[in-house]
Amino acid sequence: MPILELWHWRVTDPASGCRYVTRHPMTEASALSFDPEAKRVPESWELKPLWCWTPGQAESEEGH
Repeated sequence: MPILELWHWRVTDPASGCRYVTRHPMTEASALSFDPEAKRVPESWELKPLWCWTPGQAESEEGH
């Protein structure tokens, strides 16, 4: 199962120019696509498993 590395980021809003910390953690790719100058917030690191759904999975789990 893939693992996502997430952080809160200090970013600049492109419309207002205001700097803020993201409310939800983001991947580095997402943060940098929003703001190429984004900086990680120290000690906000999270690892999350990426759950992959496959057709028929829910039906097979209900039978347990």
